[in-house]
Amino acid sequence: MQAKKNKLIILIPIILVVILGIILICQNNKLKYFKEVTNSTFNLIENISEKTKKIPIINNNYNNIRLNLKDNNIAQEEINANLYLDYANNYLKLDGNIINNTNKIFDGSFIFQDNKTYFDLKNILEGTYEFNYDLTDCDDETCKDSSYYLSDLLSNTLNNMKINNSNLEGTIKTLRKTVLSSLDKRYVDKRKITTSNDTYTRYSYILNSYSLNKLITKIDSNTKLKDEIFNIFGSILNTLDITKSNFKEALLNNDTNLGTLTLNVKNNKIKKVTLNLTNNLELIVNINDKNNVIEYKDATTNGTITYNKENNNIIVKLFDNNYNAIDLDMTLKSDRQVIKYGIYNDNKKTIGTLTNTINNSSDMVSGLLNIKTSDFDFDITYEFTNQNNEIHKITDFKKLDDLSEEQINEIITNFESTIDTKIVNKLMTSLEKIFDLVPDNSNDEIIIEDNLYN
Repeated sequence: MQAKKNKLIILIPIILVVILGIILICQNNKLKYFKEVTNSTFNLIENISEKTKKIPIINNNYNNIRLNLKDNNIAQEEINANLYLDYANNYLKLDGNIINNTNKIFDGSFIFQDNKTYFDLKNILEGTYEFNYDLTDCDDETCKDSSYYLSDLLSNTLNNMKINNSNLEGTIKTLRKTVLSSLDKRYVDKRKITTSNDTYTRYSYILNSYSLNKLITKIDSNTKLKDEIFNIFGSILNTLDITKSNFKEALLNNDTNLGTLTLNVKNNKIKKVTLNLTNNLELIVNINDKNNVIEYKDATTNGTITYNKENNNIIVKLFDNNYNAIDLDMTLKSDRQVIKYGIYNDNKKTIGTLTNTINNSSDMVSGLLNIKTSDFDFDITYEFTNQNNEIHKITDFKKLDDLSEEQINEIITNFESTIDTKIVNKLMTSLEKIFDLVPDNSNDEIIIEDNLYN
């Protein structure tokens, strides 16, 4: 009898430990699938980051972009452009010309340097002119201080194009660990759902100031991580009035109630991910072995993105409440992408095909982009390199403000007559038709056959 009691004394703690272990496993299981989604998301980010390292225009302090545009239906005319960007020096130079039968009928440059803008129209004006354009629609003396000039726009744009990814890999790893360690089972609701067609387990994670407190606090207290986040995303956060000093307060005010992240799980596999946000935005990812289907819906727009895993085909359908729509059918390969597109606007239809052939190396990306409809057939040859050009300081210039209104009007007239060419007119007409920039009273449709590239 005493032996039995001794066995019970030994067994009871073991049984209690086992029961407690089962309870803890069940509780932690509530976070298992959220950790799986988190890891999958960061794996995707790491994959994209690794690929961007090979793209010169993203990974350098300076870039050269060369473009050549031809319409295969217009002989002897072409447009050339060469854009040089130096982010470290906040410098931009755009050289452009229009060629007709090897003759440069237009040749000009636009330069942004030392927060000033200049232009040089070689066959229209003598010398370089400084100018600045006020982008604000304001003639009132009271709003003079709020003027936003072209130079301000260019300066902000160049700053925002800087991507500091030297520490990106380490930042992603640290952020992944921080997010995973901040998940809290207290904010997970687990329920078994049975419908007439299916049975699955639904896991819901509330996204509010309480559930996000641990994550935001950890980031805020990790000075190195916060610095790296602001190095990479500082320009975006600044537009939201989020700074290093107010980071925690801005993201964790009492009104922070973002929404809910929901996972549908069946047979230990995530079948559906739903993100519902309080601003009426809903994002649904349906997962199966062949296709991933992403559904998007907000107050004005809804659509789907279907990704076929077997052939790398992506189909995008996007609609708004006014029955405007965009269709994209993309076949993506490493050296060639074909995108069939359809734009439907006010009962007008524009359809066409973009074919992009790429040659890629460690310091250059080049290729041929063909855009074809029944109205035009453009070939755009492009080249991106990270060549570091010498910057020539502009010291000898005149000021556009010193010219009379009559002289400025004469410059505009000469400029318009100089670029009045078949290829420029075709380009402008095509852009107007595609993007509906001007009223179109015709019932014409731009039609393309499916076998253009067969």
